[in-house]
Amino acid sequence: MSIEQHNCPCCDETFTLKSNMYRHVRKQHPNHLLVDVRYQAKRIKCPPELIELGLIQHEYATFINNVKALVEHDLKKFKKNRFTEDDIAFTRMLKNDNALLHQLAQRLLSQWLTNHPQRHDMIGGKVTLEFTSHSTNKLTPDRTNDSKPHFLSLEHPFENIRIVPLKLNTMYSLIQLFGDQTREKIKELVLKTRDVDADVETQIKAYEDLSKEKPKNVIYRLYDSCKLSNKTRHQKLNQPVPQPVSFELFQEQFFKLLRRQRGKCAISNLPLNYNFNGVKQFQISVDRIDPHNINYWDFGNLQLVCVALNVADNSRQRKYVHENDSTLGAGIDSDWFIKYFDL
Repeated sequence: MSIEQHNCPCCDETFTLKSNMYRHVRKQHPNHLLVDVRYQAKRIKCPPELIELGLIQHEYATFINNVKALVEHDLKKFKKNRFTEDDIAFTRMLKNDNALLHQLAQRLLSQWLTNHPQRHDMIGGKVTLEFTSHSTNKLTPDRTNDSKPHFLSLEHPFENIRIVPLKLNTMYSLIQLFGDQTREKIKELVLKTRDVDADVETQIKAYEDLSKEKPKNVIYRLYDSCKLSNKTRHQKLNQPVPQPVSFELFQEQFFKLLRRQRGKCAISNLPLNYNFNGVKQFQISVDRIDPHNINYWDFGNLQLVCVALNVADNSRQRKYVHENDSTLGAGIDSDWFIKYFDL
């Protein structure tokens, strides 16, 4: 399986994503013709009132494109019978009225920047959000009610929207579980369980007594997940797939990690859910510490974390990472978690 490569027209840098190549050209070769062709011909101008609130040109353009993507996303959800005809009517209007879409995006930005001049999110997080694609703290408009589209009506367009960090807006997110009370609830849980160790040996004994049938065995499912991720990631980067270790070795290393972490999530220090019957967000999952090491059989690079905090890192998928992009797309780590939840 080959992978497309994009070469910088000015130097020897090579990238797997065209957007990364363009970003490199803008930073390292700002006078190159490529910058003018791509960014001046299609410039979306930032309104003066938003500039006064501290917004700059590329941030506004990025947000407009994000809002357009949300509209497309909601229309796809409708095709999958997620929304009713009445729910999606206003979204269809936005799809066909670019001026109205810009107007709503401007109003949303104006409200957010006025009420949150430090660019914190709308649920009390203590991290400054950013607009840049793949940024560590990239913001995203989240739906308060997942059964409705992002924009509800002309009269109440933002009733179902809150701005949150992208890395917390995942399929099994903490925000999905606790809503606007996420920061308070998680902080309360962390402080309550901080000095309480899980009964790891009892849990390990329970694991050893599990049926060896894969659907009923938590460790087998994690083992199969690691095998699949290893195969997918190495093939995507056109690299040879490492030979899987035995299940027995994986289970042995899994128990070592469990004991070392005292039965808790390596990022949040919250107790891990040891089965697949409890709250999905706190279920146990395997994560790589160094995102650029894509081999799941390198056990020294693994940690056990809650599913909700096992966030995809876009930089993990890139074969070539420029030195200036070392933090782009990073997932959640303990420092970010502590800062966001003000622990």
